[in-house]
Amino acid sequence: MKDLQLVGGDLLSSGRGFALVDGGDYIRQRVACALSEPYGSDPYNPAWGSALTGYLGAPQNAGTQALVASEAQRVLNALVASQQLMLKAAAMTNTRSQLNSADVIAAVNSVTAGQGGRPDEVQVTVTLTTMGGQQVTASRTVSA
Repeated sequence: MKDLQLVGGDLLSSGRGFALVDGGDYIRQRVACALSEPYGSDPYNPAWGSALTGYLGAPQNAGTQALVASEAQRVLNALVASQQLMLKAAAMTNTRSQLNSADVIAAVNSVTAGQGGRPDEVQVTVTLTTMGGQQVTASRTVSA
């Protein structure tokens, strides 16, 4: 699936239009957006986003890191479920899916969390495998 490329939250221009991403870059961007968007902020998809901002500014310890990793895993599970629904809908309507094998998360290999560079930051790194067999690492720093 092709998506508009974001850099620092802004669309990246390319020629007369906007730059696009797909494959591993699409997945990295999608994961980063899901982790940084506040949970419930999308009125059309109230289960979209994460609650990671709730951990910002609080004392960071091993328990906090486990909670952050757990929230990141929940967000990834929701993203995988969303992709699976898109694939099923295409199969049921006998139409071509917008997603190709390089765009679909097949497995979440690891989720690690820790304090970012400042006390009000949380760093999340995930390693995924696509249905096409590509290893993708996505990292996101969530800050206030």
